Amino acid sequence: MLILLVSVTENFTHIGSFLNFIHQPTFLHLIQDPVARQQQLPVLHAIVAMTLPRTKVPVEQLPQSLRSREQREALATTARKKAMLLAVNRPSLESMQALIMLAIEGLGSRSPSRGWSIIGVLCRMR
Repeated sequence: MLILLVSVTENFTHIGSFLNFIHQPTFLHLIQDPVARQQQLPVLHAIVAMTLPRTKVPVEQLPQSLRSREQREALATTARKKAMLLAVNRPSLESMQALIMLAIEGLGSRSPSRGWSIIGVLCRMR
């Protein structure tokens, strides 16, 4: 749960200013409810994938399992895959939000083709 708290806080502090299509108070309220949180899972995984590798939190304050950059990258990769699977299997507004976040993250990474393939998936969603 600490990973989610750190990631969501980082997202709204550093990333949310230019990806502001998620309403922070509503989102924070929804993830408190276990039933509503299930619908937000693609977005939560996308937030972890985007923020965890680039966190501004001092390493000493992170759990032992996330202190190395490689550990954070591995968890972010897992979160990215989960977000993609959930979003593609359950088309919804939240799924589209997660895919948009992953596409932008992909376009800004070392392999922008990943972002373009996600944009292709977004174009086919109904």
